[in-house]
Amino acid sequence: MATEIRELITQLKNQGYSEDNAETIVASGLAEQARKHSKVRKKLFKWRKSFRGARAKANDGNDETQAAREVVKSAATYSYTSSTYFTEVVGGNFQKLEELLHARKWKEADLETRQIIYVLSQQELLDSCPDETDLLDYLSAEYIAVLPKKYLNTIDRLWVKFSNGRFGFSVQKRIWKNVVSKSDPDYNLFFEDEVQEKFGDIVGWRKESNWVYFSDLNYSLSAPPGHLPIMVTLDSEKWERCSINFSIFEVFVARI
Repeated sequence: MATEIRELITQLKNQGYSEDNAETIVASGLAEQARKHSKVRKKLFKWRKSFRGARAKANDGNDETQAAREVVKSAATYSYTSSTYFTEVVGGNFQKLEELLHARKWKEADLETRQIIYVLSQQELLDSCPDETDLLDYLSAEYIAVLPKKYLNTIDRLWVKFSNGRFGFSVQKRIWKNVVSKSDPDYNLFFEDEVQEKFGDIVGWRKESNWVYFSDLNYSLSAPPGHLPIMVTLDSEKWERCSINFSIFEVFVARI
C-alpha cells in the first residue's frame, strides 16, 4: 500500500506537480474513496494505525480527510528508509525498533519489541474475533501463537542484524535446542527446571545459581549470546528477580 501511494506521488511529480500538491491530490482521492466505500474506510484507519504503530492512541478520530493526509504523508516519508527489513504491518510497524537497534539502545529496543508484539497480537485477535472485548492487558502464549510468522521473523532479523548475530529469538532457539539435546530425552524439557536453569545460565539470565534481578540485565554487546530480547518472556516486576514465562518462550522456539 505504501509503495502504491509513493508511485502515485511520483507519477504526479513527473507531470509537473510539486511534492506537496501531489500528496494533497492523492490524499483527497483516498479520502473520497473512503467516504464512498466502507471497506476502503476501514482499511484507511487501519493503515493510519499501522503507521503510528505501538504509539497509536485508542481514539484517533474518524475524519477521513485527516486520516488520508496522515497516511499519505507517512507513506511518502517511509520511501526514504534504507533498511531492507523495514515492513509496514496492520496494527504496528518496526521503524522505531529498527532505529533503536541501529542506535544500539538495547533496553529501549527490548521494551519496544514487547510492545510491538502485544499490539500486533491484539490486532490479530480482534480481526479474527471482532466481537471480542475481553482482551488481556498482558502477553500470554495465546497471543504469541496468533502472530503470523513473518512478523516474528522480521523482529528476529532486526535483532540479529544489528547485534551482529549476538541477540535474537533465533539465537535463543539455537542455544535452547543445544541444551535440550544434551538432556534426558524422557523429560518434558520445556517445563523441566534443570533445563530451564541451564539455559538461563548460558544466556546470562542466571548468576550464582539464582535468576538475576531486572536491574542486573546486561543491555550491551558484552552480554552473552541470546541474552536479548527478554522483556517479552518476563513474568515478573522490575524490582523482582527475573521469572521467565516458559510457556511463551516455548511458542517462540516452536515458531521461529
